[in-house]
Amino acid sequence: MFYGDVPRNELVMRMQPNEAIYMKTNFKSPGFSSSPLQGELEVNYDTRFFHNESGTSNPEAYTRLILNVIQGRQAAFVRDDELMRSWEIFTPILHKIETENIRPFPYKEGSRGPEGADPWILEKSGYIRNKAYKFYK
Repeated sequence: MFYGDVPRNELVMRMQPNEAIYMKTNFKSPGFSSSPLQGELEVNYDTRFFHNESGTSNPEAYTRLILNVIQGRQAAFVRDDELMRSWEIFTPILHKIETENIRPFPYKEGSRGPEGADPWILEKSGYIRNKAYKFYK
């Protein structure tokens, strides 16, 4: 039996670039070892849904969203009461950002976020990132 630190399972939803949904999960390594390995169960839109029935490639997420607007489909949008409540929550935050001249932390495109994000998340939630994990496309 394995005793020690086992990485947490994670559900990852990536909109851009390269839309994908995958679950980082632990499984037993092959053979007689009991050490856990981390892998993924995934749906990668680039490879799974590259061509639709008509033979054309999938449009980008925002292209589909604009099409929903044109066609009057509301499923991807919030209701009026949800929108009003969100403005009640975010308006004070936006005012604070503006009055105190708060600036976002810059970070490299495609990275996990700004320097110090992982320690901050650990402090706030107790989440410990598995740095050994590699996602293979």
